[in-house]
Amino acid sequence: MDPPRKDAFQFVQLSHPQDAASWKRQVRSHAAKNARARQRRVVEYQEGKVKDGTDPRAKGLPGQLGQPQQPAAGSIRTALGAARTDPFDTFVRKVTKFESFLLDHFVRQVVVHVVTCYPLRSLSDEAEFRTGMATHWIQMAATDTGMLATLFLASCQNLSTFQHKEFYSSIALQYKGQCITALKTALEKEGDMISDVTITQTLALASEAVRGPVLR
Repeated sequence: MDPPRKDAFQFVQLSHPQDAASWKRQVRSHAAKNARARQRRVVEYQEGKVKDGTDPRAKGLPGQLGQPQQPAAGSIRTALGAARTDPFDTFVRKVTKFESFLLDHFVRQVVVHVVTCYPLRSLSDEAEFRTGMATHWIQMAATDTGMLATLFLASCQNLSTFQHKEFYSSIALQYKGQCITALKTALEKEGDMISDVTITQTLALASEAVRGPVLR
């Protein structure tokens, strides 16, 4: 058997009653450190995905962000095999492979070509703004089911304008219902102390109602 690594943390349970409390503290401390490191890896991974999706040079995206572009997805079967956005399953609920595709589409297509930005001084400023905006939204969605449904709704609405209209429109209605339910619950719970997540969801639903099938 290979000798243990010097930097490895080995758990050796001791039977002496006086050592039990100390052993439990070490185990909990090690578990807490691993949880923080795991969360840091998720944030870094998500930020990397956002940067890949908003860089005009990445994946053959054109340099001008104002022109509507055809989404990369070709069919529903292809969409089901899309790369995962949350490989560590740290979102507030389990995200299916299809929903991972919707998150990926939100980062690569909706944020880059659909979401309206105020005029900025340069394209680099706009790209930086979109990167930060997408990162913030994804991180909010990771901890709130309503925000997660909001991003799925935006992706489905955008996809329905290009392909499989009935399929994506039907799913969009389901996510819209989840958004409304989550928003109602949040407003009742928060009272006068409205959170940023609740404000974002409210504006997203209002925008969807005013502008139609595409979230802006």
